[in-house]
Amino acid sequence: MAESVVRALYGKSSSLNLSSKKVKDVPKCVSRLTNLSVLLLNNNSISSLPAELLSLQHLEELNLGNNALKEIPAVLSQLESLKKLYLFSNQITAVPPGVIGGLHNLVVLNLNHNHIQRLPPEIKSLSKLQHLSVLDNKLEEVPAELGHLAKLSEINLTSNNLSLLPQQLCQCKDLTKLHLARNKLTSLPEVGIP
Repeated sequence: MAESVVRALYGKSSSLNLSSKKVKDVPKCVSRLTNLSVLLLNNNSISSLPAELLSLQHLEELNLGNNALKEIPAVLSQLESLKKLYLFSNQITAVPPGVIGGLHNLVVLNLNHNHIQRLPPEIKSLSKLQHLSVLDNKLEEVPAELGHLAKLSEINLTSNNLSLLPQQLCQCKDLTKLHLARNKLTSLPEVGIP
């Protein structure tokens, strides 16, 4: 792992891959890689992120999938350049409104295989979001505010506890894929024909 970080530090690299390196704590020196646009930290044992990651203001893709996160780290709300955020296969139980509200440039959000029961209304601030995946969680409802996300083209809500969907979901005009298998749905919202 140290070799990857040193190579990135001295090579002014735009990406750093620390996947599957048995990392428990993100090295603070990663914060000195201010040109990073891609940071891959998946398949480790990371349970938190250092505040120093605030310096990664050019970061566009962050993969924290398959780690030990119990919550979405607050530092993420300050990484305003993020376009792709992967948090699958952790132990996350909630999506804090303050964190999600700051990610205005997000295009892809993957929260698969966690323990999330609800998404906050603040999700409506993700105006550029195209792909939302919350597969295999404990969602009991979907916020009506998802209808504000005009650029959403794919939503994966497979394997949750959903019994109904908000009518506002029909406002997502670019939506081409809606995955709803393995839920408790008995009906779908009526789609109005203009």
